[in-house]
This record gives sequence, C-alpha cells and structure tokens, in this order.
Amino acid sequence: MVNKLRFLCKQEYAFTLAEVLITLVIIGVVAAIATPIVLNKYKTRQYYAGAMKAYSALNQMASKYYIDNGELPRCAYPSDYTSAIYLDDCNLLYNYFVKSMMVMQHCEKDAYTKGCIPDYKGIDTATIVDGATGGCSGFSQASIRSNSAIVTSDGMIYIPYQEGDTKYPVYMVDVNGHKGPNKFGSDIHFFTVVYNASNKSFEKPVKFAPGSVCAFYEKNGYKTEKLLLDDIKYDWQL
Repeated sequence: MVNKLRFLCKQEYAFTLAEVLITLVIIGVVAAIATPIVLNKYKTRQYYAGAMKAYSALNQMASKYYIDNGELPRCAYPSDYTSAIYLDDCNLLYNYFVKSMMVMQHCEKDAYTKGCIPDYKGIDTATIVDGATGGCSGFSQASIRSNSAIVTSDGMIYIPYQEGDTKYPVYMVDVNGHKGPNKFGSDIHFFTVVYNASNKSFEKPVKFAPGSVCAFYEKNGYKTEKLLLDDIKYDWQL
C-alpha cells in the first residue's frame, strides 16, 4: 500500500492535446478581436498628434506674420461664416508661409507633376461619408493635382484651396505626407483662417481653426474639429 501511494505521488500530470488546442483557439480569438482595436487607437492617436502639430504650426505662422509686418493679412473667413470674406492678402500669407516655415520642397502650381504630393483623391472622387459633398471645386482631384503645395521638413504637406491664381483662407494638410494612407479624416485634415466676426475687425491676429465648409471625410475618418475639440478653445481674441 505504501509503495502504491508513493507511485501515485510521483506521477506527473500534463495538459492533453485537446486542452492545448482549445487554449490556443481562445487566445487566437481574443487576439483577433483586440488587435484591430489597439491598432486603430494607435493610428487615431498618431493622426491626432499630427493634426495638433499642424494646427500649432499654422497659428504660430499667422501670429508671426502680425509681429513681422505690423498688420494682419486680410485673408480670412468670418467666425460665423456669414459676414464678409477677405481674400486680398491670401497670396501674401501663402508666400510668407513659404518663407517662414522650414520648407523642404515648394511647388508653385502643378504640385503632383512636380512631385510635392501623392495622387490624392478629391471631393469629386473620394467616397465621402461626412462633410461637403459638392461644390468646392478647388479641392477636386484635378485641382489638388494642379494646386500649389508646401512640404515641410517634418514631412507634412500643406495645400491651399486654390482657383486659378487665387488662393483662399483654407488649407488641406496631410500630416503623414507621402507615407499614406492619404485618406480624408485620417491623415488629411482641413484648417480655415478665421477672424472674430463679432467685432468685424482685424485689430487682432487672425487664427487657423480646424475644419472648413469645404472639408470632407472618408469612412473611418474624423472631422478635424471633433478630433481636436478637447484640446482647442475657440477663443477668437488672440
């Protein structure tokens, strides 16, 4: 009896093959569910960081314009989008942008042919799920290809809304540059130069605000203003 008990105590037990397979299946299912969620959150965080960086860079440039020139660029939409629109100095603001930012490549028109931008879709060719769905011809695929573009040293691409030689107070910014995925609302965002319509003056610097009446977004994309909403206070009194 004693020997039998010693034998039983010395026996080693292990998982059966069936138990191992079941465990692996469970781990695989959990990984298949969790991995896309984690990756999506990581990508969203990346796009947020890029959009926030572009927002900061654009507003620093606008404030510097005021300091260097002693006056404000008359290139802005009203904050209420119903008052007067100013386009007089939009080309001046753009040229100042080229001079003051750390520009790696600048294409004055024909940005796609000259290699400043990848082959973006436009408001007329993208599968849009939110935002503008018509008009805004300056952001059609053909217009984006022929527009001007600025590539900064950090790889971001800034493209002004443009009709012919006239630039508008709206910029499309690809925070990932040529890397992709080049989708609106993911790595491509929109910013508009605005002034405080309540005092109807340019006594204080204009600012770049996230979003645009011509902004449009593809599936799984985020509106620029919603993506940055928690970190931006709409204080027009800069």
